Amino acid sequence: MSGLPGISSPTSGTATGRLEYDREVAMLSMLEKNWHPNIIAFGSAFKDRDQLCVSLELANMVLNVRVHHVSLEDALRATNELDVESAKHIATGIARGISHLHGHQIQHRDIKPENVLLTGAFSNHAVISDFGLSISLKNKPMGVRGECGTTRYRAPEMRGMNHYSDLFNVYAYGVTVYRIAGGQFPVQGGLGQLTNMEAKGLVDQLMHRVVGSRLEIDKVLEHSFFQVLELDQKSNSSSGGSSKRPLDGVTDHGHDTKRTRHDNDNDNADVLEGAHA
Repeated sequence: MSGLPGISSPTSGTATGRLEYDREVAMLSMLEKNWHPNIIAFGSAFKDRDQLCVSLELANMVLNVRVHHVSLEDALRATNELDVESAKHIATGIARGISHLHGHQIQHRDIKPENVLLTGAFSNHAVISDFGLSISLKNKPMGVRGECGTTRYRAPEMRGMNHYSDLFNVYAYGVTVYRIAGGQFPVQGGLGQLTNMEAKGLVDQLMHRVVGSRLEIDKVLEHSFFQVLELDQKSNSSSGGSSKRPLDGVTDHGHDTKRTRHDNDNDNADVLEGAHA
């Protein structure tokens, strides 16, 4: 990092890096007119020496410990498993953010803990970031196709050249919720690591192998897993959120994403592809 207020892409000098940078700027610019508290706020795009940079909002606390990296992935690595209330607040924020994106015909295509930043008084306000693989579905009635995203979060329908819809993001959200509630990745054979029955039931519907049987994102917060959580019905923000656009600084979560736009690896062979055959 140069010290300037921005996030620099380590691959911005490559064709792939430039494409992801351009997509990030395009999607965030599109969302700027319809900002949502669970979506990273866009400041500006600029070039610093040889690095392409985007200035974004600051998310500077993880579980009340001040650190440089502030993603949900960091929180999970630090604690392995979140307490139930924190898990519900964070999962609520991610669901609201995805729902907002879908409402504006945008597919994120790389939902995972590394791309969720945490902020707020209790560090449980989730903010979706990293739009380098995102795409607009406007003028794409058939959806999109081609493998994309991070291997262990990809839905089964992404294999080959099948068209896929918004429900691909729901599957990735399901893997994320599993990690939030269980502290591990789901494995082939079931949801045994989840001890919370409501969480197990939710993930089972989110990761359903049959796309049409998967729970739609707009219905997620109606699930019993969230019903005992006191939600603020007057705001689209989860606890610790703000109704104003925060642009106090920037965040660099800095992890190796290990994601691809089109690859045919089988690294997710051990990952549960939905609880149903």
